[in-house]
Amino acid sequence: MQNKGLAKSNRQKIASGFDYKSFELPCDTGKGTALFVYKAWGKKANLICYFDVNGRKIKLSAWQRNDYGPEDSFINFAYEDIGNQYDIQWESKNSKFARFISATRIQK
Repeated sequence: MQNKGLAKSNRQKIASGFDYKSFELPCDTGKGTALFVYKAWGKKANLICYFDVNGRKIKLSAWQRNDYGPEDSFINFAYEDIGNQYDIQWESKNSKFARFISATRIQK
């Protein structure tokens, strides 16, 4: 069973068999209820968070300057467990960058 608390390195992500290529960087503005399915360290002081939002697979970066959380939230995804659910919001104006705006944990 995978450790739910620790983010994986890029090499660990690739070796794990996780289907990270099926997740898209959103090129729209949206929000939804999201299942947190995976997290891996990026190459630029970021944590890549993989979410399933109502069947849509997306990835969003949480940056070191925001304590590895969305811009308008106090959640640090480096310490969040895989399998948690959140109401999330993102914004994108192109297909190369998406802002992780907010996240609120949904209590089980």
